[in-house]
Amino acid sequence: MGLRRMSIRKKLNDTMGRIPYLGNVLTTEINKKSLVVLAFGGYMTISSAPALAANVTVEAVSDKETVTLDTKVSGIMPCNIGYFFRNRTSIDYENNDQIGSFSLLDITYPLGKGFDIVAEGQFADGLPFDPRLGVQYFKGFDNGLTFYALVTRNFNENPNTEMTTILGYARDIIGKFRLAGRVEE
Repeated sequence: MGLRRMSIRKKLNDTMGRIPYLGNVLTTEINKKSLVVLAFGGYMTISSAPALAANVTVEAVSDKETVTLDTKVSGIMPCNIGYFFRNRTSIDYENNDQIGSFSLLDITYPLGKGFDIVAEGQFADGLPFDPRLGVQYFKGFDNGLTFYALVTRNFNENPNTEMTTILGYARDIIGKFRLAGRVEE
């Protein structure tokens, strides 16, 4: 399985490497230095453009065999258009090889009273791009509780509907410190 994955990766890198200008960027191995440069560059770009200011969270979850990095970026663009990007990538400790990745991008527009219309795209390893449409609802309470629900549907040959709900809690404790927790279905 590892050799097959490596030969597919080599073929993809060879093909992508032929793209003018972008090929080298897309096929260069990622190392600690490039991650630091990318993080600093992203921070400078976002902080210098207030209209694109983003909320960024990164969570790492590990078990005996893998580590999963869950990255979320959200914010509001001009014209009150919202965005939410999420990527979950799992890496095998033993082979330092990616064993699974899932990404989604939501573009939202407010309808009123906590409801937004959502255009979503999902990307998963080995599956075709999955465009979806839906609606989301958010309600915040004075005591720090929040409720969020998202329902989306794709309209391909095998249509399906997905629903996500999140119950959260956040309170300021001292200065810049907050207590936060959430349960996500």
